[in-house]
Amino acid sequence: MLFFLFDLFRSDPALAFRVAPFILTGLGAGLLLALSVHEFGHAWIASRLGDDTARSMGRVTLNPLKHLDPAGTFMFLVVGFGWGKPVPIDSSMLRRGRRDVALVSAAGPASNFIAAAVMGLLMRLYAVDPVYPQTLALDFSVTALMAMAFTYIVIYNLFLGFFNLIPLAPLDGSQVVFGIAPPNIAEAMLRFQPYAPTVLLGIVGLDIILNLGILRSILLPPVQILGSLLVGQSLL
Repeated sequence: MLFFLFDLFRSDPALAFRVAPFILTGLGAGLLLALSVHEFGHAWIASRLGDDTARSMGRVTLNPLKHLDPAGTFMFLVVGFGWGKPVPIDSSMLRRGRRDVALVSAAGPASNFIAAAVMGLLMRLYAVDPVYPQTLALDFSVTALMAMAFTYIVIYNLFLGFFNLIPLAPLDGSQVVFGIAPPNIAEAMLRFQPYAPTVLLGIVGLDIILNLGILRSILLPPVQILGSLLVGQSLL
């Protein structure tokens, strides 16, 4: 996402300095909402299922300051996917063991999809066309800035939702699969779990260093398909 600004600074520094604050504002609005909604979903469902750990730490809130992870936020802005500060969960306090772990884990991505659907519906109702940083740089207006913020609320929520459904720890998808899998598969996942973060970091690292686009090839198609359905026209 920020690569466009880097290119613009090289080609037209004056234009870049003029529009960069507005572009970062629009992108930041979408990102903060997506991360806050995601972590709020985890915390709220956990508290409903008997674990008040997150509530006692003030995490049942949409306040982004409670949920931001610096590294995850930076990754989201640079490469289009990232993460928030993990919500602490005490599985021993959940009433139904593995099933409730799966529900708490699924609540984050589900909250992102709900937020994307609500914003997509609003864009349809008010005939708001998607706006991207390139458009804002060429034709800046307050209306275009708001439209870009709406656009990236949809995009970031979809990317965050789908990214976290990848079944590799520490992503939510691993806990969702663990919670609903038969006992023998769940045991195998537990044995593999210590290595999963290394595998995930390896994929992310290869994507960044070698520009392989592994994660983008996985995430971009569902984001484009669902995003287009939500806003009523092509997205990304």
